[in-house]
Amino acid sequence: MNKKLTQKDFDDFKESIEDLIKLYKESRLSKMENAEESEEERLARLRRFGQELRKDIDEAGKFVKIKEEQGRKSKLTPQEKAYILIIKEYLGLSNRETAELASLLNLTKEEISYKTVERLYSDPDVFVILYNLLSKTVGGLKVDAVMDGTGYSLVVTKHYRSEREKSGEGVKEGRDFVYSFFIFDLGSNLIVTYGYSLKSEREAYEMALEVLRDLGVEVDSLRADKYYGKSTLDDFPDSEVYLIPKSNATIKGGKRWREMVLRFMRNPLEYLEEYFKRERAESLISSIKRHYMLRL
Repeated sequence: MNKKLTQKDFDDFKESIEDLIKLYKESRLSKMENAEESEEERLARLRRFGQELRKDIDEAGKFVKIKEEQGRKSKLTPQEKAYILIIKEYLGLSNRETAELASLLNLTKEEISYKTVERLYSDPDVFVILYNLLSKTVGGLKVDAVMDGTGYSLVVTKHYRSEREKSGEGVKEGRDFVYSFFIFDLGSNLIVTYGYSLKSEREAYEMALEVLRDLGVEVDSLRADKYYGKSTLDDFPDSEVYLIPKSNATIKGGKRWREMVLRFMRNPLEYLEEYFKRERAESLISSIKRHYMLRL
């Protein structure tokens, strides 16, 4: 019969966690292989991305109906709008560079200006297509997930400031801070859901959870920072969760919390191997910040 878990057992084990983590990382380094994506693999992936994107956007925009209104008619179809915006963000281009690329490669039937590209961010047709595209991609998925949050400061750029001052508008002083939260699928590195907040990382996390439920994504297993603690088990009642207990954690917290603690204590290196897959999230977020957020 298995010995009942006591608080003393747990406290003794917590004292060894740092040594176990060190041991795990040393053993992993000794057998790591170079998993870098080759140039050929990257180009092949980009070709597949380009081929599949048009088809998926056409499908996602199938039910978008253009309402005839007075005024200037849009130069682009809803599908072209979404395609241009995705290409712009993927390549990290400015509005002007995107318009020039569209002209150079005949990405659209009509010539467009940087102003046309700028308006795509507030276009309802684009929103509907992107939402449909996301729903088609991740809706109903079962994933092994990692999650993490980050924050970044927003500073009014020189160009934006000068434009506002020219028009006689005031410019808000100081910095704003934006919190964001991501849930990734380990198998594909896909961002399954994303939340943001001007108040706290917790609010960004709750927004991401709401979207996750709305899309019907099932999380089979989850790796999360210990900051989220026992509440993560409540938010993901059907998932196998991997957390590192805080130094002041107790065995109190319900059946699932004790089961998780016992999994860790019985097979610590195996447990740590699963837990540290969350480093993938940190790497992906770092890449996202370098590619997109630093341009804000």
